[in-house]
This record gives sequence, structure tokens and C-alpha cells, in this order.
Amino acid sequence: MDPSLVLTLICLIFIIGLYLCHTAYKKIIVRPEFEDEAMQILNEKWQIKRDNSLTKEELLIKRLLIEKRADQLVETALKANSEGKHKKTKLADLFQK
Repeated sequence: MDPSLVLTLICLIFIIGLYLCHTAYKKIIVRPEFEDEAMQILNEKWQIKRDNSLTKEELLIKRLLIEKRADQLVETALKANSEGKHKKTKLADLFQK
């Protein structure tokens, strides 16, 4: 096969994969009352990135704790979404504010 054709196919597959991931991310929905907690988690994540006084171990522990809180929030929100008792908003909208 022609090398340029192979490269074109690889790039096309990569672009399609990115599009599918982006589309799946935008379809995740959460309850509006979780917005404050989601924003707090994001703020803590940015504060940790800017804090130069932490050791590598402390930084790793704080990152893991924040990721665990974020996972729990998403699980709770998805469970609430499956119950269908709220107005749906896109998770992507939360992170664009």
C-alpha cells in the first residue's frame, strides 16, 4: 500500500476516535444541584497545580482524593439521572463556565 494512503487512514481513524470521545463526553448529564460541588472540585484541582510547596507524595495523595470525589459525584449524578427526577444539563456545560 502507498505510505501516504496508510497515513491518511490512520489520521482519519484518529479524528473519528476523537470525535466519538468528544460526543460521548458531552452526553454525560448531571443534576443542576451538583454544579457547585463540581466547580469546587475543579477549583481544588487548579489550586493543587499551582501549589509549589507540596511534596510529590502530598501532591499524589491530594490528586487521588480529588479524583475519588469527582468519581463519586459522577456516579451519584448518573444514578440520579437514571431516576429521571430532574431537569438535565450537560456536564460539559459545567466545565465551560
